[in-house]
Amino acid sequence: MIRKIIFHLILSSIFTLLLTGCNTSNSKETREITIQNEDGEVLATTPDFESAQLRNDENHELYIIEATFKDENKLEELTTANAGKVIQIYLGEELISSATISKPFSGQAFIIEGGYTDELAVEFVNVINSQ
Repeated sequence: MIRKIIFHLILSSIFTLLLTGCNTSNSKETREITIQNEDGEVLATTPDFESAQLRNDENHELYIIEATFKDENKLEELTTANAGKVIQIYLGEELISSATISKPFSGQAFIIEGGYTDELAVEFVNVINSQ
């Protein structure tokens, strides 16, 4: 178990170094993170986030993204206004997650689980933390 954790930490560091090393003035621009409702209305963007981090699921097989909003009321406002509706989280044009909001949530942090590659998870976190 410890070996898997160490492996994922090393893998995450390597992906971070690779993504940082590939970021030259000739490379594509940093992709923006957006949260949109089912009508395509943008509810939040990269500057709305304070920080993000990667965690492993309990089996240490998949990355879980934990993101934190700057505004302590943002998550509650977003989930209250969209309870019972689908929201989508994008990295650029790429869909990271789509979920139905069952009820309003409070706090500043939320998690995103599954449906994306490890590389995409690392990029997502790096976009938020590099602003």
